Amino acid sequence: MWPSGKLTLGTQVSDTEGVLARKRRINELHDLIGAHSAAVGEAESASAEAEEALAAAQQDALELSQKIAALSGEHDSMLEEVGRLEQQLTALEVENDGVDRRISDIQERTAKDRPAVGLLAERIAAALTELERLEEASAISREQRDLRFREESAVAERLGTCQVEIATVSEREVHLNGRWARSPPSSRSSN
Repeated sequence: MWPSGKLTLGTQVSDTEGVLARKRRINELHDLIGAHSAAVGEAESASAEAEEALAAAQQDALELSQKIAALSGEHDSMLEEVGRLEQQLTALEVENDGVDRRISDIQERTAKDRPAVGLLAERIAAALTELERLEEASAISREQRDLRFREESAVAERLGTCQVEIATVSEREVHLNGRWARSPPSSRSSN
């Protein structure tokens, strides 16, 4: 029986052989412990990496959950917006139908009024022609009025000159008549 708990049956091995074998076995076990320690270190490292990957995956899952919640909210909001836009579209279609009816009514009335529009256009053209003729006549009348005003001014000036001359002649006549009346009758016959 060995101190390690190993039991050997059969021929007995000498103590020297057992000690060497035990040393070899101890060295093998140390190597095995080193290998197992390295394996444990690698397993711990792999476990730590797995925990980090798990934490990162949980963080990603949390972020994705938040994004899903946000997108779900946006989806609900968009559905509400679509509903509102559909209502607006329906209202605009109703309004468009009303506008189409009004356009149709206006076109019918316009078709009825077209002959009157043509007559009114002719009357407007005739009125414009008459207006141009009247403006030309007015311009001619203004020119004639201005000419007559200038002639009247000239006549008034000549009349004023004549009145001054008449007044001068009248004064001279009165003066001469006064002189004549004062002069003796014998000197009157010589004049």
